[in-house]
Amino acid sequence: MKNAIIWLGLLMFGIYVGFPSKEFITAIYIYLLSLVLISRLNLFLKIALTFLLLAFFGWFYRQYFLLIPFLALVIYGLSYIKIKNRVLTVLVVGILTACFMSLSYGLVKGEFMSQGSREALNKRRVERGDSNAATMIVSPVETDTFHGEAFGIVYGFFTVNLPVTGLRFILKPHVIAFVIWQLGLFIYLLYLYSIVLKNKEKYLHEQWVFHLLFAYFVIQGVFEPDLGSAVKHKLGVFPWIWLAFYYNKGLIKRPTKIKRYVFKLAKNN
Repeated sequence: MKNAIIWLGLLMFGIYVGFPSKEFITAIYIYLLSLVLISRLNLFLKIALTFLLLAFFGWFYRQYFLLIPFLALVIYGLSYIKIKNRVLTVLVVGILTACFMSLSYGLVKGEFMSQGSREALNKRRVERGDSNAATMIVSPVETDTFHGEAFGIVYGFFTVNLPVTGLRFILKPHVIAFVIWQLGLFIYLLYLYSIVLKNKEKYLHEQWVFHLLFAYFVIQGVFEPDLGSAVKHKLGVFPWIWLAFYYNKGLIKRPTKIKRYVFKLAKNN
C-alpha cells in the first residue's frame, strides 16, 4: 500500500508539477526545507530554521504558509497529552485552532479566512461559468457567521483529506484517481503518525515532519477551492510526504556525537 501511494503520487507529481508553476516552486522550496529536516543539526535549530523559512515563504509567496508554524506548535503540544486517541485529539484541536485563527482574522479584517478566500473565489467561478466548477468545495452553510465559518472549515477539512464526496464523479476517472489517492494517503499517514506518537522518544526528529504535514492538511481545509487544487497543493509538499512514509529508514539524521576522552589507552600492536 505504501509503495502504491508513493508511485501514484510520483506519477501525478510528474504530470502536474513537472513544469514551471506555483506548485513547482512550492515543491522546490519544500525540498529545501526537507534538507534542513534531514540534516545533522540539533532539533532546536531544525525547527527554528524550518519555521523561519516557512514564514519567509508565506510572507512573500503564499500567505497561508505563515499559519503552519503556529499550528504545528499547537499539534506538538497536544501530542504530549496522555490519552487513548491522541491522533484524533490532535486533529480535532487542530481544526478548532484553525477556527479560532479564522475568528481572530475576522474580528480584525471584517471577514473570515475561508469566506474571503475559498468561498469568494468559488462564487466568482460560478458567475463566469468556469468549466472546473463541478469539483468546487463549497460549504453547505453560509460562512458569514462564526458558527457558519467553523462548519465550513470542518467541512473543508474532511472534503480535502477524506474526499468521499468525490466518488460521485464516477464518469471522471481522473477525479476518482485523485479521491482514491487522497483517501489512501491520509489514512496511511494517520496510521504512521499513531506509531510515531507511541514512540516519541525514539522519533523526536521524525515527529516534526508529521506535525508540519497535519498542520498543512488542516490549513488546506480553510483555503482549498476544489478537489483538483487540493491534490496539486498536496503534491507541492511531496518531499514531506516522502519523509513521513519512510520515517524509519534513517533518512532523518541526528547530530554527530563526539566522544571526548580524559584518558585513552593505546592498543598494543
